[in-house]
Amino acid sequence: MVAVNQVKAKNNIDIIVFKISGDINFESSLEIESLINTHINNGSIFLILDLMEANLITSVGLRVFICAFKRLMTLNGRMIFVNLSPRIRQTLEITELLNIFEIRENMDNAIKAINNE
Repeated sequence: MVAVNQVKAKNNIDIIVFKISGDINFESSLEIESLINTHINNGSIFLILDLMEANLITSVGLRVFICAFKRLMTLNGRMIFVNLSPRIRQTLEITELLNIFEIRENMDNAIKAINNE
C-alpha cells in the first residue's frame, strides 16, 4: 500500500512523500512505479520514500527505485529514503545500493537535506 502526501519546503519547493507499507514486490511495485512516474511527469523532482512500514523489497522493487533515481538525477532532482527497517537496510547493503541511494534517518532530516540545511 502506498500513501502519497505533498510537503512544502523552503522556496516553495514541493516535496512528494511516499509512505510505503507491506512488501515491495511485483504487485506493489507496479503501483509504486506508476505513482512515482506520474509525479515526475508532472514536474515533481524531490521525492521522499518513507519505508517505516515496509517489510521487504524484491528485485522488482529495487528496479523501480533505481529507474526513478536515474531519471531524477537527469532532472537535478533527489530521491531520499527514510525510516529504513533493518531488513530493508540489509537488502540495500547487500545489493550495494546503500551507498548509492540517499538515506536519512527520518523525515525532518530529509527535508533539511532538500532545503540544503
